[in-house]
Amino acid sequence: MGSAPGFREWWTNWSRRPRARRSCCLGKGVLKQEERKSLPAILQKVQMELTSNAPFLVDCFTEAVEKVAKASKAEVDAFIANVVTQAGLSQLRAQGFLPTEGQDRPLLPEPTDR
Repeated sequence: MGSAPGFREWWTNWSRRPRARRSCCLGKGVLKQEERKSLPAILQKVQMELTSNAPFLVDCFTEAVEKVAKASKAEVDAFIANVVTQAGLSQLRAQGFLPTEGQDRPLLPEPTDR
C-alpha cells in the first residue's frame, strides 16, 4: 500500500507529462507505427497504476469518511448532552432547587441551630 505523499508525487508527475504523450491516440483516425507499438505499454502502465493505486485511494476515502462521521457523531452527542443539561437545570430552577439567573442565594439552605 502506498502513502499519500507518494500518490501526490505520482499524480503531480503524471499531470505534468505532455498531453500529447498521454493522449497520443485520442482523436486520430489512423495511428502511426510508433504509436501502435507504444499502445500496449501505455495500457499496461495504466492497468498497473489503477491496480496498485485504486485500493489505496479506496482506503484513503474510507478513512476520511470515517473521520468525518466520527467527528459528526461527537458533535451531535455534545449538542444533545448540552440540551439535556440545560433542560435539567431549567427544571431545577423552576422547582426552586437552584437559584434563577441573576438571583444571589446560597445553593444550600442555612444551617439551623438545634
